[in-house]
Amino acid sequence: MDEKKVLKEAQIPNKRIRKLMNGEFVPANFSEARFKKKVKQLEEQAAKMTKDNPDMKFYLDEDYAYPKSKLKDIQYEWKNKSLIPEPKEDKPGLIKKIWQNVSPFKGFGSPKERTQIQTPPLDTTPMPKLAQNTQQKDPQTNLTRTEEALLSPSEKIIAGRT
Repeated sequence: MDEKKVLKEAQIPNKRIRKLMNGEFVPANFSEARFKKKVKQLEEQAAKMTKDNPDMKFYLDEDYAYPKSKLKDIQYEWKNKSLIPEPKEDKPGLIKKIWQNVSPFKGFGSPKERTQIQTPPLDTTPMPKLAQNTQQKDPQTNLTRTEEALLSPSEKIIAGRT
């Protein structure tokens, strides 16, 4: 009964404690006054920003800032739902009955012993040869043909120094 004591010390109403102890879900409440205060603050901030910068337009969607109807719907939907999952009964259905009568070896005779297939080892494979950089650098510019074609003049000067 320690849970009850903790909940009472947290000033939770007895009705809510009883529901929780019986395994009923109790949705959290929300404060309409706090939400209205929040909307008012957002409107004041939008007005201040519009006053400071007249080119900017602000629109506050009150339903987005305070979705009262959605919150009420959630509370209604979850009210008095059980926290204890209902046990699922294993009822034999049509599919289960059919699969009980199916044999994977039906029509093929009885299963035979598996024989191990003997595979010869692979031949030794030579290491692959990596292609070397075949591009030659021009001794005057110290650049390859690709660098010469793709780099801008200033980039060519920098690349030529390295």
